[in-house]
Amino acid sequence: MTHNAIRFAVVGLGLQGAGTAELAVNQGYELVGAVDIGDKVGKPISDFLNGHGPSTPVFGSLNELLAAGPLDAVLLAAAIEPTDIVEQAKQFLSRGINVVTLHQDLLGPDDSWTPELDKVAKEGGASFVSGGAQDVFWVQLPALVASAASNLKRIRVTSELSVEAISVNLAELVGYDQDAEQFAGTQGFMLHHPAVLGGALKEVARRIGATIVGDISKTYDSVVSDEVYHWESADRDILPGRATGVVELASFTTDKGITFEGVFKVSAIPVAAAHDELLVEGDETIGVRLDPFPGQSVTNVSILSRVPDMIAAEPGVHFVADLPLASYKFPLGK
Repeated sequence: MTHNAIRFAVVGLGLQGAGTAELAVNQGYELVGAVDIGDKVGKPISDFLNGHGPSTPVFGSLNELLAAGPLDAVLLAAAIEPTDIVEQAKQFLSRGINVVTLHQDLLGPDDSWTPELDKVAKEGGASFVSGGAQDVFWVQLPALVASAASNLKRIRVTSELSVEAISVNLAELVGYDQDAEQFAGTQGFMLHHPAVLGGALKEVARRIGATIVGDISKTYDSVVSDEVYHWESADRDILPGRATGVVELASFTTDKGITFEGVFKVSAIPVAAAHDELLVEGDETIGVRLDPFPGQSVTNVSILSRVPDMIAAEPGVHFVADLPLASYKFPLGK
């Protein structure tokens, strides 16, 4: 199958879903349809893709999409719980439609969902994988750099986002513009939610043959400014004493004596100032700074790069830690 023959769809037209859909159209995929909720339903898909793509109306249900025509692959990009992503995936996999998602909580195997979804995928003759920027930069890259270290002691991944690069609703959900009392409630909730980098680091450990010892520890704290910060995305000022950033730290140790640490930040910085860092410590220290790091666009490209891989793969659930390194595939169809 050539790249141009891939019939593609997207569920969830947020920043990431719409961005990947636009990239797919520009690279020659046939965008069969898209699904979302609320006031997006019924509007032309092209309205959300900067004028690119078909004028087909956005569907309000998976059933409408499934009835729209044959599909080779679908991206599940809705901001929903991983259990809901799994249930959506079953509907496509059972019909022989390959599924990619960027949900970080599905990066690695888990007995609560993997065996059942793998069975559905194999019976339907399709493949499933979770990927995106975490595929290349949070799993593959740390494992690759670790191969150049001796007597490895620590792997630390830091990812920083600008608050201006995420939706206002998401920023408020994670604690933005909250006072100390409000943030205490958010902190309690987030400490019981899987860490953003936790799943990726567990997959790095698995790829290098290390086994986690004990539990994953996690902290979740606010960054409070003593100055007024103008939050452009929300078009309002955040007053001194309120949260203008959050920092999540997840860590664990392994049977090989290697400590893994993942630091995820949402900060009051310009979008262009966002960056990622990798620190690998052994007999020598190896540091990699990805700056600039256009997280949204590299996620779009990374997830779309895996679509041909999934179409060519054996049916079943796949994990990026077990897959070959992602490879360059753009421009598609040439």
